[in-house]
Amino acid sequence: MKGEIMNRLVGIVVATAAVASIITFGATATKARAAVSFCTPKSGTGATRMCGPATVKLSLYPGLVFRNGSCLITTRGGLNLTIELGALSYVKPASNGGLTYLQLMVSGPLSSPTGGHLIVWVKGKRWSGLGTTFNG
Repeated sequence: MKGEIMNRLVGIVVATAAVASIITFGATATKARAAVSFCTPKSGTGATRMCGPATVKLSLYPGLVFRNGSCLITTRGGLNLTIELGALSYVKPASNGGLTYLQLMVSGPLSSPTGGHLIVWVKGKRWSGLGTTFNG
């Protein structure tokens, strides 16, 4: 059951990320670089706060919208797409200080990803999953 939920969630988020990346990275290389470096996350007051225009909704948390996110694409050891939204506490890591945070990492080309993970913090509780099969 947990694996099935993870596959559905990752499929939804990957599809959303794929659409966002097509929109963002479908521009010229210069514009794509500008979109990737849209902002620098801010550290202070016990947390690193992500920034940028990305938003994500997960069916696991109805009514909650993860905001202020950015994408990072790396090619070291293969293509990786990382999307981070919200804030990550470095003062209270066991509960993320009650802050909302989402990280999605996808390995391989978006047309046929080979793996990845999803980490979510909501109200001091962590949910995570690894994906080796993607549908959606």
